[in-house]
Amino acid sequence: DGSPLVTGRLADLQGTWTYSCYDESGSYVDLTYIINGTNISTSKIYHSDASCTTQNYKDEGTYTDLSIGDNTTAGGFKEYQFTYSVQSYNRTTLDNTTSSVGGCNWPKDETTDLLENTSCGFSQHRKNISFLNVYKIIGRNLYLGNPIDTTRITNFPEKVNDNFIYVKQ
Repeated sequence: DGSPLVTGRLADLQGTWTYSCYDESGSYVDLTYIINGTNISTSKIYHSDASCTTQNYKDEGTYTDLSIGDNTTAGGFKEYQFTYSVQSYNRTTLDNTTSSVGGCNWPKDETTDLLENTSCGFSQHRKNISFLNVYKIIGRNLYLGNPIDTTRITNFPEKVNDNFIYVKQ
């Protein structure tokens, strides 16, 4: 189909990865990562209820230039460093009301560009900035050092977080 051939460790990351209805500081979140070639799209839907039925708002990001780097060994499974660059990061309210998150009010039914939005705590999200992370894959499970949209910009995490399991769909 004209798409570039993806091989090796990069091929292992391809596809849709989800982590459903987890508690993030009192909000419940459905998270989806889609990795296609060297591009990543993220969707993080926040809910007000533990059953994840009432949607409040959604954060979406796009990242490019995914590159796999060095590996380390942890517990018999290899962890790899990887980098990617921020291209967009937006928030959309979903509940038809003004949402107040992190001391900021988000307009109802509108998408807000969060890149370089320092007034609402998203200063690390700048276009073309490189994020640094680590991952390992065991079977159909992906483990990351930090979530893709909240990772580090100055150094790699020391290891993956085994408490967050992203499942390949």
